[in-house]
Amino acid sequence: MTASNAPSDHETLLETNEQLVSTTDLNGVITYSNEAFCRIAEFSHDELVGQNHNLVRHTSMPKAAFADMWSHLKKGQAWRGIVKNRTKSGGFYWVDAYVTPIYEHGQIIGYQSVRVKPKREWVNVADKAYKKLRKAEMSGRGWSIPRFDAVRYAILLGSLLAPLLSNILTIQGALSWVLHLLPIVAILMFKQELLDTPKQLKYLKSDYDSISRLIYSGQSQFSIADFHIKMLSARIRTVLGRMTDSAKPLQNLSDSLSATTHEVSEALEQQTRDIRQVREASEEVELTANEVSTSTHEAHELIDDTLNTCLLAKETIDRTHANLEQLSLQAEKATQATFQLSEQAQNVSKMMEEIGGIAEQTNLLALNAAIEAARAGEQGRGFAVVSDEVRALSGRTANATLQIKDSIGTMLATIETWQQDIIENREQTNICGEVAQESAKRLSDVESMMHSMNQLMTVVEDASMKQRRLSGDVNQHIQSITLAAEKNLTATHSVNQHSQDLRNQVNEFYQLAHRFEEKQ
Repeated sequence: MTASNAPSDHETLLETNEQLVSTTDLNGVITYSNEAFCRIAEFSHDELVGQNHNLVRHTSMPKAAFADMWSHLKKGQAWRGIVKNRTKSGGFYWVDAYVTPIYEHGQIIGYQSVRVKPKREWVNVADKAYKKLRKAEMSGRGWSIPRFDAVRYAILLGSLLAPLLSNILTIQGALSWVLHLLPIVAILMFKQELLDTPKQLKYLKSDYDSISRLIYSGQSQFSIADFHIKMLSARIRTVLGRMTDSAKPLQNLSDSLSATTHEVSEALEQQTRDIRQVREASEEVELTANEVSTSTHEAHELIDDTLNTCLLAKETIDRTHANLEQLSLQAEKATQATFQLSEQAQNVSKMMEEIGGIAEQTNLLALNAAIEAARAGEQGRGFAVVSDEVRALSGRTANATLQIKDSIGTMLATIETWQQDIIENREQTNICGEVAQESAKRLSDVESMMHSMNQLMTVVEDASMKQRRLSGDVNQHIQSITLAAEKNLTATHSVNQHSQDLRNQVNEFYQLAHRFEEKQ
């Protein structure tokens, strides 16, 4: 025994209406213990179940008390006694125990014990008696219940008949006979008290007796009847105790059912509110689905229009690209023509340079001719005139040649500028052609995308139509769920009311049991 559960003088008192209930098998192994037993004994339910009931036996209890208990139980009889039990911490508690066999199909399968708070005077008597029993057991002396025999009644009858015999011997006449008859009449009048009652008490004693009678009812002859009455009272109390103990799970179940139905009721109310919100949201979804379906149809038509516009734009760009290609070809031809024109102009410029050179030579020849004519005098005058004309013509030719050369230079510059512009225009035309080609390609991509979008919008339109139909179906199902939730809520309220009624019935049963116990 460890220090934690060493014996101590700490007593645990039971509450007035508290009942400690346990059951065992035929070997005394605990098969059930209620919460009150676990709390008072300071053991958990798992620590008690499966252990022998002597786990709580106190060392100060005499063996004779338990021997008396087992002798009655094995006969199929109940047993009642004041018992001192040990707690897990080493303390103790007193109980008024009533132990009965448990029958099943006519066979004893175990034992049940219902313990309550004992009267303090019984505890005091039991404590003294158990100390004497323990002392007798330790000394090896036997002990038995005091027996009542017929000697006391014989003495009583003798004391009543002695005057009668004395009077018969001394008194004569009628008066003596009257005096002689008075004791007999008294015996006959009190026959039940003097003869029948002792006989009945003897029968009760032979039917059932226990050392516990000395504690509960004392040692008088009438303690036998009093003890039997107390046994009957304990039996009724035990029946009520087992019924109330068995009703506790029902009460707990009722409380749990009430709490659960309350939670379910709140959950159903919340579910009903949620369903209403879902229904409103579903109606909004259905309305939105209709709008989406309409918008999708309009978008489908818009995509068709956009696709047609893209096709027209592509055709226009294709024509523009073809025109740009034609323009590029024409620009190329114009460029080649300008090159040819520039080349011819340069040829003319060269020819004009030769003409200029010829004019200069002619002018020099005319000058030389004039000089020679001057030398010739009159003979050369006509030749001088011709020479002057030739020189003048040569000058004019030189001037014309210079002007033509300037014009050709200007023309060449213009042709070169024009040529550069044509080249730039051709390059721009090529760029525009490339841009047009790229635009056509992108429009082809857009066309492909628009076809895909058109197909997708067709799918979306079909899906939106299905969504609209499904939204309608969902609304119908939500309506059904709402009705079912309302029915469930009503049923939950009904179950809650029934659980409250059950709880009230259990409470009335407890009150009835307590009122009956108070009358015992």
